[in-house]
Amino acid sequence: MPEAEAWWTTLACPVCEGRLGAQAPHPGQERGPETWLGCERCGRRYPVRDGVPRLRPEDASQPSGV
Repeated sequence: MPEAEAWWTTLACPVCEGRLGAQAPHPGQERGPETWLGCERCGRRYPVRDGVPRLRPEDASQPSGV
């Protein structure tokens, strides 16, 4: 994996410490970040704005059903 793509693989969800992976925006989303980091364990999604991940729990998009 190229170094430029590897930086986010070292990040973990601040809530459950699950692994984060790059995700596209939700279908039909008109505004907001173009990229998200989604937790594989709890389902929270964290926005990436101007190339900077926002990993504060209050910035997270809650998983469905929570």
